[in-house]
Amino acid sequence: MNPEANTPVLLSKREVAQQLGTNQSTVSEYARRKDDPLPLRYINGKRNGGFVIVSEFVTWVERNTTLYRERFE
Repeated sequence: MNPEANTPVLLSKREVAQQLGTNQSTVSEYARRKDDPLPLRYINGKRNGGFVIVSEFVTWVERNTTLYRERFE
């Protein structure tokens, strides 16, 4: 069985909030930032149902977080 076959390609706005340990309002704030906004997407013409492509989310998280050991350097 291929484990990648079960790996999601998209995360909903709610799932992103859960992954970050925050709420959907904060996710929207991250998406509105001028400097390195969260790549939150919507289907054209839709106002609800925001989502993030997993690979873009992982890259964004890597750029916008600090490893524990680096916090004290």
